[in-house]
Amino acid sequence: MFKKINLKFKKNIIWRLKSFYHLWYIYKIFNNIENKNYALVKLHPKFPLVKFGSDFDIYTNEKEKLVQIFANFYSKKLKYKLTINNKKSGNVQLDLFYRNNFIYKFDIYCSEYNSSVFNNLFITNVIKSRITKKFFFMSRFNIQVPNETMDTVIRIFELFSFPDKEHHRTILRKQSKDILSNAFDEISIYSVGPYKKIIEQINID
Repeated sequence: MFKKINLKFKKNIIWRLKSFYHLWYIYKIFNNIENKNYALVKLHPKFPLVKFGSDFDIYTNEKEKLVQIFANFYSKKLKYKLTINNKKSGNVQLDLFYRNNFIYKFDIYCSEYNSSVFNNLFITNVIKSRITKKFFFMSRFNIQVPNETMDTVIRIFELFSFPDKEHHRTILRKQSKDILSNAFDEISIYSVGPYKKIIEQINID
């Protein structure tokens, strides 16, 4: 019994160390993007500890350039493979593999993306609103993220599209009244649907 517990503990430690290794590379890429013309949106609740199989959602005005940055980086790394999947206009997905095992997805959107929830001004203005998030993950890193208001708007839109994503509802319910009020004003500008129903999503139990 003790041997089984010990083996499980060792496997968990190895898994954690491997995830640190892969994430360090990812944050290094974001940190080194020169013009910072992107926003990493919908940060994972436990960021920067992002579990295997998760998505990194990115808004950018330079989709092709960003794809090339990721492709060039991983082409020089042994045992990594990056596949490029153009899903629809304005959206490309990069699937990252290590030793043929899928580990992370980079879901990249630009203003050409035709959303059923928000208009074509939204992604560009999220990028314009970006702020620098500083954090430590074995090294000091900077990434670009939306400001609090735009982050709230993004999560409300996401919750409207995918009501089962409870972590967004949890985050929204912890947001201040001022930020929520500002977000509701922004939704009326960018929504292409019944924005009052979108706002109602955060109050559904």
